[in-house]
Amino acid sequence: MYLKKNLDIVQKIREADFQGQSKQQMKPLYIEQNAFDVDLDTPIYRVMELQHLYADVSNNVLTHVKACKETWGDDYENPLLQVEYTEEVTGEKLTLAGIVDDFYGLSWTYDDVERSSNWQAFSYGREAVRIKSTPRKLLNALMSLDDNFFMLHHYIGKVNYYDADDLVQYFKQTHYEHHLDSLGQGAVLSLMALRNCFESEQEVRLLYSYDPSSNDWVAQNVAKPQGFPLCRVPINWAQILDEVVLAPGLEDSTLSSIRKFLSTRTIKCLVKSSALS
Repeated sequence: MYLKKNLDIVQKIREADFQGQSKQQMKPLYIEQNAFDVDLDTPIYRVMELQHLYADVSNNVLTHVKACKETWGDDYENPLLQVEYTEEVTGEKLTLAGIVDDFYGLSWTYDDVERSSNWQAFSYGREAVRIKSTPRKLLNALMSLDDNFFMLHHYIGKVNYYDADDLVQYFKQTHYEHHLDSLGQGAVLSLMALRNCFESEQEVRLLYSYDPSSNDWVAQNVAKPQGFPLCRVPINWAQILDEVVLAPGLEDSTLSSIRKFLSTRTIKCLVKSSALS
């Protein structure tokens, strides 16, 4: 279903590390390493509730949602949470849940067409906007150099779609070590596989691996509200926001309010009404 990705970039990172390059110098390479099957500079879009945009921008965070079937409404979501393997030597049962249970993410799309179906599906009946960014801007803004392990936390990739039976059999039949590697690619890529009934969404998935253990920066700066399947990661919205489109039917007064709100936070981007009636 997939092989390890970006091996040429991984080699460049090893060479740069051997040469003694700084984290700042190597950060562009880490961004390339953690982007899978997606052009880093292609525009991507996300429909979100307006109240959530206000909250995240006000708090300088990007709120990620736990990647599991309970939150994303798909029984096949994060498949390694549900697969049980057998250890050959001992015969003991084991799972990889301890590795993939800490993934949080956000769904974006590379579909640049504004669609009524997407507004309906992702606005949840509330006031909403469609924001625009790029994979490179998102990873660059999320990867904080103050976090010594920033290169192991943030990933983005194009979702691949498969028949449900093929998806299930693949994860059941592969050896568990296939999903384990020092870069975390195996675990990440397992979340980039969905059933083909969702293919129309043309999803680009942003993932965050939350691990506060032995990481003071994460423990002190990434908020995980108790009792909620959310993770709030620090971000500078001025670095990522290229465009905001209001949902159909929102009034001009809302347009003005959003422009004023973003302007007071020195965020310069196009803000416009929907092209749909």
